[in-house]
Amino acid sequence: MFNIKEIKGLLLKEMLLEMKSKSIILSSILYVFSTVFICYLSFKQVELSIWNALIWVILLFILTNSANRIFFYESSKQKIYLYSLAGSGSVIISKLIYQWLISGILAILVLLVWSLLFNRSIPHPFNFVLILILGVWAMSNVLTLNNALASSTNNSPAVLAILSFPVIIPILLSTIEGSSLALQTTLSPQLGIFILALSLLNILTLTLSIILFQYLWRY
Repeated sequence: MFNIKEIKGLLLKEMLLEMKSKSIILSSILYVFSTVFICYLSFKQVELSIWNALIWVILLFILTNSANRIFFYESSKQKIYLYSLAGSGSVIISKLIYQWLISGILAILVLLVWSLLFNRSIPHPFNFVLILILGVWAMSNVLTLNNALASSTNNSPAVLAILSFPVIIPILLSTIEGSSLALQTTLSPQLGIFILALSLLNILTLTLSIILFQYLWRY
């Protein structure tokens, strides 16, 4: 269903295009800093639960904005040429891996800037970062698949938001609840349940993306 060499080649292509378009990288970084800084100027000091919820609100908008360009900047002719060179599994896996890298880097950047500005320590940093990464990866899986479907329409960003919102809500609720447990001084036994749930959601969304994309990639 997929080929390792094809995935490596497609992933390298994505990275080279990203490096070539430096404005996209800089705009994403600027978006992170400006959004976090505006929230800091607005709130200054917030409760722990609000601090945690605001992180995920910021990440949701950043990931949605980042996902808009996964397939959107490929013309129909480029897609036909690309899909004639590689299988559907290789194409979607390379897109997913690339989006995991981007979303993971942006999530860590948001967390570092957010923690620095609000001077907030995290009692269980490993568990918090693990939930952070699992959460943004699960959302990236959903956004990548939906972007593949939305890219065939004339209003890709709007369609992406409409398709993704109902699916992302359960993921977002799990991540907010799990990360709030990781911020508590006493380590809760329920934290492991949320980590397991997010891991299963990643497997589920990844499997569905690979299976469903083969029916979308030629349209």
